[in-house]
Amino acid sequence: MLKHDVNQFTFENGPALAVPQSSCFNNTTHPAGASRGLLKRCAGCKSEKAITEFYKQTKNGNPFGFCKKCQLVKMKKRRNDNPDIVKRESELRRKRRLASPKQLFNWQLKHTYGISIAAYELLIKAQGATCAICGKAATNKYKRLHVDHNHTTGEIRGLLCHGCNVAIGMVKENPTTLRAAADYLESFAGRRAILSIGGKR
Repeated sequence: MLKHDVNQFTFENGPALAVPQSSCFNNTTHPAGASRGLLKRCAGCKSEKAITEFYKQTKNGNPFGFCKKCQLVKMKKRRNDNPDIVKRESELRRKRRLASPKQLFNWQLKHTYGISIAAYELLIKAQGATCAICGKAATNKYKRLHVDHNHTTGEIRGLLCHGCNVAIGMVKENPTTLRAAADYLESFAGRRAILSIGGKR
C-alpha cells in the first residue's frame, strides 16, 4: 500500500519515493481534508462547508469561491444567458483535449487525485508498470493503469489494471467479501460443480 504525506509517497515494505512538491496532495483541497474538519465559506450562499463541497480550479487545484451547488446555479444561468458563447468555449476545450491527450491526462490526475503525471510515472516505475494485484500490464485503450485510492481518506494505494480496479469496486473494497469470493472459488478446486452446463450433474 502507498501512503502519502506532504513531500513523498512511502511504501509499507520499502523505501520512500520522493514526489515533486507541486504534484503532492493539497491538504486544503483533497477529499482527505474533509476528515480533518477543513471548512470554507461559500461566496454565494455564505454557508461554511467542507472543502469537498467546492470544485477545484484546473490551474492550481485551489477551491472556487462558490460551493458546488452555487457554482452549478451560476453555470446554468450563464449557459441560458449566453448559449452561443458557451457552445464556442465548449468546442474550443474539446479541440484542445484532442490535440493534447497527455495534457488532458495530467489535468485528470490533478483534478481527481491531486497528483501530476510526474508522480504517476514514479508509481508506474515502482510497480514495474504492472498491476499491484494481478501483476499484469494495462490492457485498456490507453495502456494505462488506474489510480486506486481510499475513497474515505484520499490515500493512494497503488495502480491497478482495469479488471482489478473494477473488481474491488464492485465489492465496495471489502476485504472480507474478496476473501469469501476466493474461498468460494477454491472450494471447487479438484471437485465437480453442483450442476454442469445444461442442468445435468
